[in-house]
Amino acid sequence: MHNHQAFTLIELLVVVLIIGILAAVALPQYQKAVEKSRLAEGITLLRSVVDAEKIFYMANNTYTTDFNDLDIGFNVLPSSPSIAVATYCKLHLWRIITTNVAYAQHNSSLWYLYYDFAQDKMFCGSAQAKGLALCKTFGKGEEQTCGSNNELACWEVNL
Repeated sequence: MHNHQAFTLIELLVVVLIIGILAAVALPQYQKAVEKSRLAEGITLLRSVVDAEKIFYMANNTYTTDFNDLDIGFNVLPSSPSIAVATYCKLHLWRIITTNVAYAQHNSSLWYLYYDFAQDKMFCGSAQAKGLALCKTFGKGEEQTCGSNNELACWEVNL
């Protein structure tokens, strides 16, 4: 007779169940960390665009209507007289010339960044609770309304 030692089916099922529970708990935390890093990247990139715009303004006494005029390297998309658009990795940037604001948003994100040149402030906003909770972690002060028609909740971003 041979004495084989092996795991029973019940023991294997318990191990698979435990791994499934751990994965179910860890995945949302991982997704939240990824989204936070995307937002931090967006803040950094938008801040770079704003700083380049300010340098351009000091040199030319006007803001640029084309991202190609800025001393930053990213893919610039065709522009119109009222809007400049660019991409960096999966981050989209656009600048509305007539209202003197700049925006940034990641492809799959619930949030957007909004920089108002007149107020010299950056805001993080969202129409969804998950995105707003993320913005709140980077924000300061009280919740505000922003967007083109003040339709979205947002927080001022600590710079």
